[in-house]
Amino acid sequence: MVKVIKNFFSKVECDQLKNFVLSHRKDWIVYKDNKETDHALIVYGNNFLRILLKNKFDKSKTQIEYESGLTIEHEWLYDILSQRIGTLLNKEVRYVDNFAKPGFHIFLQTDPRVWHYDDEKPHYPYRKSFKGYDNFSYFDRVYTMTITLSSGEFTYDYFPETYSKYSENAPMYCKTHHGLQGDECGECDLTKYETVKYSVGDLILTEDRYIHRVGSSKYVNDNERITIQGHIVIKDNIVYMYW
Repeated sequence: MVKVIKNFFSKVECDQLKNFVLSHRKDWIVYKDNKETDHALIVYGNNFLRILLKNKFDKSKTQIEYESGLTIEHEWLYDILSQRIGTLLNKEVRYVDNFAKPGFHIFLQTDPRVWHYDDEKPHYPYRKSFKGYDNFSYFDRVYTMTITLSSGEFTYDYFPETYSKYSENAPMYCKTHHGLQGDECGECDLTKYETVKYSVGDLILTEDRYIHRVGSSKYVNDNERITIQGHIVIKDNIVYMYW
């Protein structure tokens, strides 16, 4: 399931948060995935990529300053995020103590659109925060959330037939399609994808996972596409949010 909730954040709220992120450009974290290209993943805040790259979770100085900055300038963010997610899912919401809170992705207009699967489960120390955790089937439901802060018209592309639960091994239709730029890899029959449209303030809530990519984008007065990113798991009727 991929669902778009329109106007989850107001334009005023989005502008406040976007300007906050832009004003802290020096603290953005850049992950280069290929030394031969200019493409990089840019984030502001801590997230699972630190675990992936450093093999440990580290609340760095940048993360502490980042959370302090949000508390001072935008203390409402995590309060209203938990309130609105709780209302949407009709459940109590908690942040996971040992994990980072939702943070920000920054996409440049020149970034390529790459097909990929999300696979967060190997990278988090779930046993430290969830008593009884053995594998991902421990959780009742799993979501990924994206909230758009930038002005423009954006799309999310995905292949419905590639749906899988995080508790299962991701079905790989072909190695070429994971990381592919473009619409056809020439080695499998994945050609017809679904497209979801969204704009500033909208929440995209994806249950479980699909092969997907950031789709076409039409920017309005912004050079970057900035989003709030986070993960959600539900256990015993309680929503846990982290990044």
